[in-house]
Amino acid sequence: MMQERSVPQRRRLSPGAAAPPPAGVAAALPHVPPPTRVVPFLHNDLHEVRPEYDYDWTLNPHDREEELRNRTIRNRMIKEELQKGRTVIYRSSGWSLFPRVHSNDMTHYVPVTRDDEIQEDDIVFCEVQPGDRFYAHNVKRKWLEGGIWWYTIANLAGRENGWCSLCHIYGRLNRILH
Repeated sequence: MMQERSVPQRRRLSPGAAAPPPAGVAAALPHVPPPTRVVPFLHNDLHEVRPEYDYDWTLNPHDREEELRNRTIRNRMIKEELQKGRTVIYRSSGWSLFPRVHSNDMTHYVPVTRDDEIQEDDIVFCEVQPGDRFYAHNVKRKWLEGGIWWYTIANLAGRENGWCSLCHIYGRLNRILH
């Protein structure tokens, strides 16, 4: 003997109306335009700094490892943009350049291609040697040795991070917005 099964009744919809989702399936979200700028991002000019993009996306107070990964991504992006000859604007974090640069200041870096563009006491974005560690720090000392200019990089308290030559310096700070 066969069991009878009930067949669900289909609702008639008016023309152009969307059908409801089947049971157990969530309704689709209304159309939302995709964001025009996704993380990670950098600014290349002040006109790009609109309120919705004016934040440091690298910060993660709950996961230090994630924050360090984000900073590495951002630092590589900054290096690439400066090497392409583009200016870079980003929010600083930390107090190593206080009182010249405060944490969360908007900093504006211009590309550097010649040694005469860098002087002692300039703040540069660079990869400090040994170890290729990224810093936006102060040029504490500049000296000529073997026909090559060398730079000692330090924070404003004088703590030295290491050294580099022009091939490791990508940009120089030329504007700060407190």
